[in-house]
Amino acid sequence: MTELRAITLEELRELDDSRTELVPVPEWGEGVAVRITSIDKALQTKIRAMATKKDGALDQTKVDVLMFAHAVVEPKIPRAEYDLIRSKQAGVIDRINIRIAKISGVTSGGVTSQEAVDEAESSFPEGS
Repeated sequence: MTELRAITLEELRELDDSRTELVPVPEWGEGVAVRITSIDKALQTKIRAMATKKDGALDQTKVDVLMFAHAVVEPKIPRAEYDLIRSKQAGVIDRINIRIAKISGVTSGGVTSQEAVDEAESSFPEGS
């Protein structure tokens, strides 16, 4: 096992931990896909803030639309077209959002997934 060391601030600044991938969408045509990117903590926080109602409740539909709109990079969905997302099959949009959440290490509701926590904890040395 490789000995662990703390990352330097410079290394952290230069680190690109974003991920992208193509997600097939056969419902929209043969050979059709969308390109997605992972969301970072700043975007996760922004989406949650934008989707929080005045009473403090989270509007999950808005979270879903915003996550899709921000993390699907091809085709890019302009703000004026966000209603287009709501008009597509729920299962397709949910499947894409689940994939976005997975590559970002969060659940589709925007919180850190147990799988991501377990994976991180498994990398800790014994006794930490």
